[in-house]
Amino acid sequence: MIDETLFDYLHMAIVDYYNNENENDVESTSSYLSQIGYRVGYSLSERLSKENPRYRDELDTVKYLCKELWICLFKKQMRNLLNNHQNIYVIHDGRFRLLQQALITMNKPIDNINRLHALYMRYNHDPKI
Repeated sequence: MIDETLFDYLHMAIVDYYNNENENDVESTSSYLSQIGYRVGYSLSERLSKENPRYRDELDTVKYLCKELWICLFKKQMRNLLNNHQNIYVIHDGRFRLLQQALITMNKPIDNINRLHALYMRYNHDPKI
């Protein structure tokens, strides 16, 4: 519980810091946060998978992401994995703790700061996205 609270405060501080540094320029801030999220996710996945044999194909990598990395990061299994048969996978999780706290109501439009929080949390294969 304490580690989650500390992570939440650190997460909010990083987003606020970069938002203020870039004078509320959403594009610059989102670029920085996406790069940080990519580096952290990449490093963590490398560390957690170093004992495993190299994954043979994309499907093995996605299975690892869903079964091991997701549980390590969020202390629960993801809800649903979809594939459009064009090598695009989408993870659905209706109870994503980090976004539940940022988005108070679903009727309220997502403002820029909440968009930045979401960008920082995402796990990409490409830091430019």
